[in-house]
Amino acid sequence: MSPITGKQIDSILPFLDCFEEAGFSPGFWRKEPGQMPWFESNEAVMKFREALYDNGWVQ
Repeated sequence: MSPITGKQIDSILPFLDCFEEAGFSPGFWRKEPGQMPWFESNEAVMKFREALYDNGWVQ
């Protein structure tokens, strides 16, 4: 595992305010008839996930 860089930290810090907002929800469960339930992430979580991959947090 490589050392964490300042660039990596800077890439995810902008999400902190959003995730700490009162009432923040990362998404919701979808339950459609005849289908297995799935979790649908909100836009902020999808962008956070993208930032993690784009900046080497997840490989």
